[in-house]
Amino acid sequence: IKPHFWSAPPRLGLHLGLRTPPGATMVVGSEVVEWEEGKAVVFDDTFIHSVRHMGTEVRYLLIAWFCHPCDDLHAEAQAPDTHGLCSG
Repeated sequence: IKPHFWSAPPRLGLHLGLRTPPGATMVVGSEVVEWEEGKAVVFDDTFIHSVRHMGTEVRYLLIAWFCHPCDDLHAEAQAPDTHGLCSG
């Protein structure tokens, strides 16, 4: 999957590894992620990210999206103090 990002509203992505054969990686910003079966990866979807699959077996992930803690517009409750992380 080519590099891309989500711009509005900000959100968090969750990938839960269901079947994770070797050879698949995701790059989020400058971090390289390798999925593991039964483990979740949470990332900020506003960062540029991409996926590369060099293996020969299929990969299965459960994918979910969550409100970003800096998204006051769609939040049901006011976000806790984020120590300046959400200020422009």
